[in-house]
Amino acid sequence: SRIDRRIYLDSVKPDPAQGIDANFLRILKECNYITAITNIILMGGTGVGKTTLAFAAAVEAMQKGFSVLYYRMNELSVKLEDLDEYNRLKKKIRNVRLLIIDDWGLEQITETAVVRLNEIVAVRYNRGPIIFTTQLTKENLKKVSNIRGPAMESLMDKLFKASDCYQQIKGESWRGKAGEIRGDGS
Repeated sequence: SRIDRRIYLDSVKPDPAQGIDANFLRILKECNYITAITNIILMGGTGVGKTTLAFAAAVEAMQKGFSVLYYRMNELSVKLEDLDEYNRLKKKIRNVRLLIIDDWGLEQITETAVVRLNEIVAVRYNRGPIIFTTQLTKENLKKVSNIRGPAMESLMDKLFKASDCYQQIKGESWRGKAGEIRGDGS
């Protein structure tokens, strides 16, 4: 749940063909989305730089004095299933200004996870945004569970709003290529 790679936004160059334009990088650099409590959803295929951008946004936010927590969705799901872990997690996430959830939708989440994540998101609502990385399309963001009902509807309504910033990252995987941005500590 910590940022293990220090990647700086200055190392990410605008590339409109990849869906990374100068305006989007400015939004991340200025951190206005944090004070405006606007979620950022980074969508795209494997290896296109979604997590790299999330880490760079996190480093920028920390440099500006904002607290940040990072979780891979599978790690978060495990914590949501265990009551003691969930209670610790709820306290930890409550007041953090920026939460990053990496790999949203990589696996289905259980009913327990839906209910508990909904409670955490409800407590965070209007306190701080979330950056999501996902391979899902905007239309499929809400299909991370077969669970249907009020808890799932409430969760999705809070997580993915029309006013959020949806950014489609395109292109081939950066991994192992000359242009890959690895950052410090990788």
